[in-house]
Amino acid sequence: MNMMIGIRKAIVELYHSEFDKELLEEHFLEKKMYELSPTKYSGYHERDSCKFRDYSPRIFERIRQLHGIQNE
Repeated sequence: MNMMIGIRKAIVELYHSEFDKELLEEHFLEKKMYELSPTKYSGYHERDSCKFRDYSPRIFERIRQLHGIQNE
């Protein structure tokens, strides 16, 4: 579940940010980290939070585009 939430959060952030369609070498080194905390209603404690890392988001976005993979 955390992986699904992390992927969704990463894609939403990618589309809300301004970025060029041109890929640069530095895009291969790009890393983002998200802290996914459980809600207070889920019965989990704060220690149960999860870290999600997104590597090269623009590169993988281009791969999805080239192969016709919808983000949904």
